[in-house]
Amino acid sequence: LEEAKEEVKKFLETVIGNDDVSKAVESFNVVVFTKDGATNPWKPTYSSTEKDEKGKGGLPDAIKWFMKTYNPKTALTQAYPPNWIAALDKMTENAPLPNHIYVVCSRPPDNDVAVLKWFETFRTSKKDVPVSVVAFDPEVADNGVLKSFFKQVVGPDGHFLVDKTKSESEELVALLKSAASKKKQIDKIDKQLVKLETTRSPTTSLDEQLNNDRQLLHKQVAIRNCIENDLILCDLCAKGQQVEIEPPGFLPPAKGSGPPAATPD
Repeated sequence: LEEAKEEVKKFLETVIGNDDVSKAVESFNVVVFTKDGATNPWKPTYSSTEKDEKGKGGLPDAIKWFMKTYNPKTALTQAYPPNWIAALDKMTENAPLPNHIYVVCSRPPDNDVAVLKWFETFRTSKKDVPVSVVAFDPEVADNGVLKSFFKQVVGPDGHFLVDKTKSESEELVALLKSAASKKKQIDKIDKQLVKLETTRSPTTSLDEQLNNDRQLLHKQVAIRNCIENDLILCDLCAKGQQVEIEPPGFLPPAKGSGPPAATPD
């Protein structure tokens, strides 16, 4: 609701309030409509964009009226969906007929077929008026049936837009939260790296430290293997088993060979 409210205010200020546009706009009106068919127009009929001789009315008064009338407290008392046909009848009940109709809504009404029939009849029998629609339900953007309704409403010279500001803002907030979480993880890793850097010698690079650690690990593994072998030997000796240790470089004789037999002189 707040997004729609701000968009209507911007439209009135920047489009209707534009000097070039306002000179071409003789009159306008703003209508808020509800489900039960009740309509709440700013003025009983179309009024000038300029203030009167007493300094009242005009566009500033319309904006003030709209901002006060279209609010969450009032909207909560109204059922959904609003009655489009009642609002359209109100907009077109008096002459002159509008040259353009601008609609701000969430999605198509339940009686969408009747609304399309109203536009068909009006354009055929009275005036082929273009319509511009801004819908605020993000589902409309991905629903072909809903988009088809609005395209038929706006006609060949109208415009239709889905405002996804709210949903896109929520997605952006989720992305920012995810990025913040990942940044914390990166900061934690950075602190660990800094800690590693501070524990090594200031004259030693990280690659040198890695090579030194690897050499130290190899030495530790060799010492562990040596101790394990000594323990195995001690265990065998304790059990009374004979352990033959061959001297380095000794090659045992081949099988079947031996010292030459002694011969009598």
